Amino acid sequence: QRLLHFGLYYRQHRNDGWHRNRICLLGDSCHATLPYAAQGANLAIEDAISLAICLEKNNFEMEPAFQEYYKKRSNRTKRVVNISRYMGLFNYSENPIIRSIRPLVISRTKEYR
Repeated sequence: QRLLHFGLYYRQHRNDGWHRNRICLLGDSCHATLPYAAQGANLAIEDAISLAICLEKNNFEMEPAFQEYYKKRSNRTKRVVNISRYMGLFNYSENPIIRSIRPLVISRTKEYR
């Protein structure tokens, strides 16, 4: 029996915008999110709505709409991508101190779900 193995990789946030000419990226194509915060699909939906609003607001002029979309979304997406990364590092850390407090932290966060 053959087992497949897929890696999860952190990719740094793009700081050069999310568009070229008439092509604009959204979701994981411009801010890939590790699964630990379970926010990837949410961010993609937020991106789509935000991009639609920016296009309408700018009379479907792509360049200003794409720039506004990036400005509106980049800080939030960067924050969520980093939170997800740190959650993964925390959950799978081999550090003995982190391993000893992990059950307590996780049990406390379940109260807020």
